[in-house]
Amino acid sequence: MKLVEYPFQFDFDDEFWQIIQYDADDEIYRKNIMPKLQDSKAIDFLGIYKGQTLVLFEIKGFKGYMHSQENKGRLSNNGQGICTEISQKIRDSLAGIVHGGRMVKTVFWKTALDILSNPKKRVIVIAWLEQDPGLSQVWIDRRKAANPIIRQTLQKKVNWLTPNPDIMVTSSTENLGERMSFSVSNMPNSETNS
Repeated sequence: MKLVEYPFQFDFDDEFWQIIQYDADDEIYRKNIMPKLQDSKAIDFLGIYKGQTLVLFEIKGFKGYMHSQENKGRLSNNGQGICTEISQKIRDSLAGIVHGGRMVKTVFWKTALDILSNPKKRVIVIAWLEQDPGLSQVWIDRRKAANPIIRQTLQKKVNWLTPNPDIMVTSSTENLGERMSFSVSNMPNSETNS
């Protein structure tokens, strides 16, 4: 299945994934949550990997915007700003999963809620923080070195979900997609500040 979170196109292997673009989902988020809770937030993608693991994706593309004052603030102080944004999206999206599993009763939503409710099953959060390819290698290496710190900050913000949340901070310069049966590519002529 192909999903777009501009400027990226993700291609998930249907053999391993059931996945939706949660922040654009009409069944749960746009129809039932947004109209009632206008300030609610949503992760980008919600997936079930190999029928056993719930995966929440939040994609942030900084192409052309890495040095803006807003993004410097979001990424400074061990990523406190970006981690707060992502953790709020996780919190609100988990409420949507509960709603979907209880009210919609499709296989996808029932499975998502079953995984979320079972402490023996994995829930993974993937924070996809894409670097600006126009940056120098020194800057890219510096941002990569910050990923473990951002991961730790995000873990602290979502440890109410589970004592040791499974958080991955990554980008297309790493091979997570290969390990988890998906690929990502840039859309032509794309710039973003998501």
